[in-house]
Amino acid sequence: MAARSLTGKRAAKPHQKEPRMTNGITRRTTLKMAAASLAAAAAPGALLAQSGTPLVLAVDAITTLDPAFTRATGGNLSICSQVMSSLTTITATGELVGDLATSWEVDSPTQFTFHLNPDAKFENGKPLDASVIAWNFARMMDPDLKATADTDFDLIDRVEAPDPHTAVFYTKSPWLELPRRMSWFFFLEPEWAASHNPKVEVMSSGAYKVVSFDPGGDVVLQANPGFHGAAPSIPNVTYRSIGNAAARISGLRGGEIHASLRIDPIDLAQLQGLPDYDVGAKEGQRYHVMKFHFGHEPLQDIRVRQAINYAINKDAITKAVFRGYVGPGTTQVLNPQTPGFDDTMTPWPYDPEKARALLAEAGYGDGLKLTLKTSAEGSSLSVSPITQIVAAQLKEVGIDLEVVLLPYSAYLALRTQPEEAPDLTYAGYVSQSNSAIELFGQYSQQGPYAWGEYPPAFGEGIEAARSATDEDTQIQTIKDTSGVMLDTVMEVFLWIQPQTYAIHKKLNWMARTDDWIKAADMSWS
Repeated sequence: MAARSLTGKRAAKPHQKEPRMTNGITRRTTLKMAAASLAAAAAPGALLAQSGTPLVLAVDAITTLDPAFTRATGGNLSICSQVMSSLTTITATGELVGDLATSWEVDSPTQFTFHLNPDAKFENGKPLDASVIAWNFARMMDPDLKATADTDFDLIDRVEAPDPHTAVFYTKSPWLELPRRMSWFFFLEPEWAASHNPKVEVMSSGAYKVVSFDPGGDVVLQANPGFHGAAPSIPNVTYRSIGNAAARISGLRGGEIHASLRIDPIDLAQLQGLPDYDVGAKEGQRYHVMKFHFGHEPLQDIRVRQAINYAINKDAITKAVFRGYVGPGTTQVLNPQTPGFDDTMTPWPYDPEKARALLAEAGYGDGLKLTLKTSAEGSSLSVSPITQIVAAQLKEVGIDLEVVLLPYSAYLALRTQPEEAPDLTYAGYVSQSNSAIELFGQYSQQGPYAWGEYPPAFGEGIEAARSATDEDTQIQTIKDTSGVMLDTVMEVFLWIQPQTYAIHKKLNWMARTDDWIKAADMSWS
């Protein structure tokens, strides 16, 4: 049954720890520097006219700075992007540009040549050259490392360094997205890494160097005078890990934080009256879904999956919980900035009568009991109220949904605990490089919370899009693969999370839709 016709088309168109020290800085010196930074930040309004005012940015939990294990854009990766170099980078407007690479060529669908900035070096003076890039990829692919940030990197056959300033990537099959994927892979200095712990220490090659790092607390940065690119406008920055929503609101109200993203829309009202902050929201990139357990009998019936989609009033939920900052999402897991987004796809309609009829047709007219597991501690906003409303709406059509809110660590552990797998999970998903193929991977048989047998056509679509040899074919294949997700009703399609923000009016920065928080992009007015 082709569900696509039911939804219609658009008419147009993550014990208290002491700070870790790096580069010979003593513990006492570092604590004095951090204390000075905090004192200066205590009354930012009185100091903003001074160019040396430390910038304080609220971010998610900071668990590691090792590029082989960093995946959280709003935390670990944002900091890595400021203290390390990547081959490419994506601008706030979504443009792919060079960072370490001054230019690159796609020699063939399986060969990519990157030309490197000859001035690039690490803080210890060692060059960041092509041999370093080759070493980092060999490290990433070492099975003993057990890297978690190696999505699709097994497609890379080898990296060669014909000269210090040229790196050539050879892939096992066509992979046109390789330059885009390089935007969030950062490089370690090999000799330094042999005697240091990259998870808590950094040898900088980026715009900033690390002064101190307190896991779960503050990361204090200072402009790196040896950076190969433009010097940052703000020389002193503190990235502050604040996982508690109340603490984040308090820090903003007290003027201790200059910028924060992903504030619960319900909390935005508390900040609207602050005279020194711009507060608001825009459509983001994180798409929220409920994933089905394809190994559980009721959910193997497409009519049950359709019924759940019909039973949820997404317009009412987005208005009540997200305050109307966004509306229902289309029946694809991409956002309008993703290459391959299909602007003819529309939201799944709300039709509880249709939901009841489909459930009765599938043999569940007398009711159906399901369990959903999720966590309210991750990057997805308003999980608790949303899942409560969803449970109430499903109750109206005869589905008794038990919602289990887990600690984030327990929710992550579900990935490797199939015996604990629920009928549904709830989360929002985003790609670090806004890649459709990378996003599809999170919904695939190899993705997180994937249980049971997934539609084979979806995996085939991902592979066809990944191995396309020209961009036009790839875009069309991405659209076709979104169609497969809809036709087989692989998810409960919900909405794109709003990108909420509070930014000090003296700070020149526009909130990005992709969760990256890059201090080097900012300046004081």
